[in-house]
Amino acid sequence: MMHLQEKRPAIGPGTAQESLPRWDYTASGEQLTAGLEKRLSEQVQQGDRSAFERMVNANIPLVVSIARQYGSAHLEAEDLIQEGMIGLCIAIERYDPARGFRFSTYATYWIKQRVLRALDRQSRLIRLPVDVGGAARKAEALREKLSIDLGREPTMEELATACGISARRLEAVLECLDEPLSLDAPVADDAEPLTLEVPDPRCVAPEAELIQLEEHAELDELLQCLPPRDRLVLEARFGLGGSIIPLADLAERLRITREGVRQVQRRALLKLRKHLAEHQPLAA
Repeated sequence: MMHLQEKRPAIGPGTAQESLPRWDYTASGEQLTAGLEKRLSEQVQQGDRSAFERMVNANIPLVVSIARQYGSAHLEAEDLIQEGMIGLCIAIERYDPARGFRFSTYATYWIKQRVLRALDRQSRLIRLPVDVGGAARKAEALREKLSIDLGREPTMEELATACGISARRLEAVLECLDEPLSLDAPVADDAEPLTLEVPDPRCVAPEAELIQLEEHAELDELLQCLPPRDRLVLEARFGLGGSIIPLADLAERLRITREGVRQVQRRALLKLRKHLAEHQPLAA
């Protein structure tokens, strides 16, 4: 049996639109009977190009009707129709009349599949996987149905049960439907861009950095009232010099016992408290 692709441009899921023939979308569809569909399908399987084109032209209205149901602000109507035409061509190649149903029933599945995948692939800034896009459409359809049946908005658990997935999975799917925000977009009509409202977690805010510098300066000035050894002990024990020195290492450096280091630390803290108590009323 001669393969159909030997006699016409390759048409399939990976085919670029530029390689497709430009069909007359405004043509009136020929009414094909079940017997005629069967005969044309057999001729298509034998590689008959004219039979293939006849089935295509007869079902153009079906493609246009389905594409219009999924109108999108992101894709032109002709783009959706062209995607639907790809699905129609696939359906013509694979249609088997022996299964007992009409061609339009079989072709509707392939046309819708191509149109919906085109929407998932091209209508969003961030492309969604096929399974996520399908789950999102199913969730939105079931949400509308449950809203009518229940007379209210369904809860996340009710919607997840209807979809046959967990609530956690449903939340992840619905989050994918949120449109990305531009950092250059204003948060209000007279507000600054969003990029000025969202802080960078890796950077220190200028106010916090200024306060931190002032606190370090005040701490350095406060430590000046202590003897050198007392100041050294506090800086080492509280990491004021950048890192905390273990008690044993500090005792060895000062050539005193660990308890001696603790006593020096306690005395130094008492001196600082006394100094603060004496100078705070003056500062006030």
